[in-house]
Amino acid sequence: MGTIGKILSEKVVYQNMFFTVLQREIQTSLGEGRTYLLWDRRDKSFSVVVALTSDQKVIFLSQPKYAQFRHYLTLPIGTLFEDEGHLEAAKRTFLREAGYESDEWLTLRESGIIDFPVKLLEMNIISFYIIMLEKFLKLKNALY
Repeated sequence: MGTIGKILSEKVVYQNMFFTVLQREIQTSLGEGRTYLLWDRRDKSFSVVVALTSDQKVIFLSQPKYAQFRHYLTLPIGTLFEDEGHLEAAKRTFLREAGYESDEWLTLRESGIIDFPVKLLEMNIISFYIIMLEKFLKLKNALY
């Protein structure tokens, strides 16, 4: 299996307290040059909640993606805050995005994610948690 490409240059084009946007010049395995804008996910880990109904259907959220002027179906996913564990982030995210909380959580999978294959040492962790809908408690004052 050959290389899929290489990074020629990279620079920060936008940064605030929540995220950084990089402009990355790459060369594909075919020698073509391409420019990408991407979120810098280095040093960030995520938690994803897979919520199931009693008949084993997955709960998705309809969330606006303003750059595309559309709503997309997504799983609740959140970045870990400083000094926060994966399970804490999953619970916080699920409450904030879906308005539900649960006392019973199971780790479905925890693995590394790599934003670009040639940067193997910059791996982040993503954790998946699964909960059953009949264990949810809907909160009246939750944010959506």
